[in-house]
Amino acid sequence: MKKWMLLPALAIGLGLLTACGGETGGTPSAPAATAKPSAAGPSTPMAVPEATAEATPEAKDSPAPDQDGAKTPPKSSSTKPEKEWIPEDQRATLYVVLGDSVQKYDAVCDRNASVNDQTMTLIHALGKALGMEFEVLDITNGKGGMTINFSKDSFPVNPDGYLELSDDDRVVHFFDYETSAFSAMDSIKMTLQEHFGGNMPVYFTCEGGDIFLKNLGMNGEGITVPGTEPYTKASDFIEGW
Repeated sequence: MKKWMLLPALAIGLGLLTACGGETGGTPSAPAATAKPSAAGPSTPMAVPEATAEATPEAKDSPAPDQDGAKTPPKSSSTKPEKEWIPEDQRATLYVVLGDSVQKYDAVCDRNASVNDQTMTLIHALGKALGMEFEVLDITNGKGGMTINFSKDSFPVNPDGYLELSDDDRVVHFFDYETSAFSAMDSIKMTLQEHFGGNMPVYFTCEGGDIFLKNLGMNGEGITVPGTEPYTKASDFIEGW
């Protein structure tokens, strides 16, 4: 009798123990939910904006490819040809003198050559630049300076020695024989002095004598450039130069 009465009591006690255990021990954590795929498909990452052509200087200056895929080089802003480079030991300067104006031009002249060869090279280069045919018979070093001996058919002695050159060859235009003759002598003198250094005296002669420029000067009686004295400058021969 007592045995059967204990069974319901045991069952009730077990139920109480189960309920108490839930309050003190807590409920176990639920398993993590599995994410279901969205009906719209998988999510896409946020797009990063592309860099524009203005972002870097290289992109702006880079030439665009043509239809064949080859890049077309950028057009130059200047069409002026580059100046010809001359080695230092081959470079000289021509001085073109016209009154108080002096213009300088590069020329090729071997500085390792003899003094006379360098002188002939410089005079020939000046003749080409000025449009004048300089025929030099000889060059003499003495009297503390240098003597340039022209032929009677040479400019400036002979006005017919003035050459007709294109604008590409000529560096200055002259409008009369008087101006061109003395500009030639001023230019030769200054070019030689600057090239060899110092104030070297320069003499000009015509076949060993004085240079006589016909039909020049007051009343057209002519002008004489003495070969026995160093040449000075045009203004010493022409009034108002």
